[in-house]
Amino acid sequence: MMRKILYFQVSILIIMVLPSCNGKVKPDHNTKYSVINDAIVGKNLGTFNNRPLYVNNSDAFILAGDQPVARLAKDQYLYGTFMLGVIRDGKGKWLQHCDQVTSEYRPGRMLWKISDSSFKGLTIIMETLPMANTTGMAISVTTDGSMEGDKIIWAFGGAQWKPGQNLAWRWDVTRNTSLLKWDFSPGDCRNNKIETGEDIFFINVPDSTAENDNLFKVAVKCNPETEIRINDATEWNDPVVFSNSQTGPLPV
Repeated sequence: MMRKILYFQVSILIIMVLPSCNGKVKPDHNTKYSVINDAIVGKNLGTFNNRPLYVNNSDAFILAGDQPVARLAKDQYLYGTFMLGVIRDGKGKWLQHCDQVTSEYRPGRMLWKISDSSFKGLTIIMETLPMANTTGMAISVTTDGSMEGDKIIWAFGGAQWKPGQNLAWRWDVTRNTSLLKWDFSPGDCRNNKIETGEDIFFINVPDSTAENDNLFKVAVKCNPETEIRINDATEWNDPVVFSNSQTGPLPV
């Protein structure tokens, strides 16, 4: 059963020419990525933030990678980080911590196929791409093999102002390889304020120099009916504990 859960480029072409010697010649080494159906495909590589998607011919971008975590940023502003988790029978995992993650990178969009031995029969497909007419990202998620009682949870937050920094340049993994291991960071949620509505919420980053004013506001909307909660980012490691946590100084 396929179930829709929620919606929320520089390409390198390598051409290898190998001599034909009755099929007996093998390449000296295997490549890290393969090309399948016009996508650059990686499997269980464990790297983050190495596949930027650029937004609407601007300096805004989605920082995605081989692991299913997506960050939206522009100029000096990190608007937030998105991640998805699954809970079954009281046990949960974020998708980036599952044991089978296949990434598919195509111009302007990123897709992940995720499964895990803890959730037998379940496959989750998550895809992100830039929005066409505004600074934003859209995320869609489908499941195959879900069981009654399975829960998909998502988290978005961690908006930050990085004064004096050009994030498109600073977050280039060819210059800063430590970003390849940059998972969700609870500390990014510091100083965030969240407003909730029936089907939309806003993340505000207050301006410390002006009372009752914000540096910027980020709107987040989930298409299907869902319960929006404010949780404690410090509890993020365990999705079950996180989903039952109460808001604290690091709201997400």
